Amino acid sequence: MQRYSPAAMELAPRDIVSRAEQMEIDAGRGIGPDKKGLLLDLSHLGEATIRARLPEAVELAEKLTSVDVTREPIPITPTAHYSMGGIPTDLDGRVVDESGGVIAGLFAAGECACVSVHGANRLGANSLMEASVFGRRSGRALAQLDGRLPAATTVEAALAASRARVKQRFDPPASGAPASAFDVIERLRSTMTDTCGILRDQAGLERGVAEVAALAPEVERLHVRDTGRAHNGELVRSFEAENMVAIGEAMLASALDRTESRGAHTRRDHPARDDKRWLKHILVKRDGDRITKSYRPVRIDWDKNPPVARKY
Repeated sequence: MQRYSPAAMELAPRDIVSRAEQMEIDAGRGIGPDKKGLLLDLSHLGEATIRARLPEAVELAEKLTSVDVTREPIPITPTAHYSMGGIPTDLDGRVVDESGGVIAGLFAAGECACVSVHGANRLGANSLMEASVFGRRSGRALAQLDGRLPAATTVEAALAASRARVKQRFDPPASGAPASAFDVIERLRSTMTDTCGILRDQAGLERGVAEVAALAPEVERLHVRDTGRAHNGELVRSFEAENMVAIGEAMLASALDRTESRGAHTRRDHPARDDKRWLKHILVKRDGDRITKSYRPVRIDWDKNPPVARKY
């Protein structure tokens, strides 16, 4: 960290630390068989402080790597912490479309939602605001719907469609070999890390778009071999795989479109922030087999909080 943030060192914001980690790996100073890891040394803090203040780190390092963090460095690798985007909502959790209009009866809150309070880089502890503040506001707005809830026939139709999707996962695919959710997720993880990770560029993102698109036929052939109807982890994982591929497509489309660096989105080929062209949200929507994009302006109080360069 002396190279990247000499004043704050390891206490620099997490996006700066993760970029520093990735740049060390890219420079060929990584560890492990693939040279994509690093060593995190906590020993200078002293054993008493580590055990008192970082018990979770002690337990995880011991269980996952058999390392005593009070005496040895921990093998680590930078990874995704949080997705700044999400389902667009207003301050009461009501989902909105690209024009800002409310979609009747549809709500989202928590880390799946984008209330646009974080910008391009969520700070620590803001998850509490997402879950507690906007969860409560969403609940209150829901309670005020009264008789404007969807009709029972609409709810039954949605339940029937969901049951049909679950049943389909237990049936062998109509054509082609059955696909495993675990294989799909592992391929997606590898692609997203390599092409849409901490540091990005056009060539990598374009490769990522092609590789994730190639997973679409695999999703269609997802098959669950565990026939249990309760606590079926394989079934849950199959739907997670489907959703993760869809989110990966959205992330890649947005990252390729945004030709600037902003917050946690860092483009090697566009290192500067460009408020003139990109001070706006990108909305991604599926239209059949196509991904379409539209844009919404960012709401800013220009008198109280004008955009400024991020400095430490």
